[in-house]
Amino acid sequence: MKNSENYYAQMVYELRQSPVLENTVLFIESYNASIHGDCRAILQAMLSDDRFRDWKFAWTFPESAEFEELRKEDKDERIVYVSEGSHDFVAMCEQAQVIVTAKRLPVYYIKREKQVVFGCFPATFFFQNEELTRDRVLFQATLDKVDVLYIDNEMVLKRVEEMYP
Repeated sequence: MKNSENYYAQMVYELRQSPVLENTVLFIESYNASIHGDCRAILQAMLSDDRFRDWKFAWTFPESAEFEELRKEDKDERIVYVSEGSHDFVAMCEQAQVIVTAKRLPVYYIKREKQVVFGCFPATFFFQNEELTRDRVLFQATLDKVDVLYIDNEMVLKRVEEMYP
């Protein structure tokens, strides 16, 4: 069965036999608000910066008409689109040199030595219920893998300082 733990475990095992792909970025956006969030702004900045002209970018998307339109609008051949949960998405999680995420990382993701994880989470991630819920545990597991945390809000900065004194 495609969604079984064994399916993902076998896929991850096989993908880990390959090296991390240099100059590759995976963007995992949170789709609660819009497709024009922080991840998209970072992607646009990298696309227009000559330092990244030889880089490849993977954009994660849910299956929807809105994202089909976005795929048609993007003419840059350096961008590939991967559907969350697909084999291509799992491959990018395992092999991208940089992961820019605005949501929790998949439970099967284990950060590799040469990978950098950049977190740009919505403020709501930092103001979740303090109870030890599944969401809280999964978010904490993602935070533990983040190398760089982008914070654009004084209130969030204070909250992070409280969480990590």
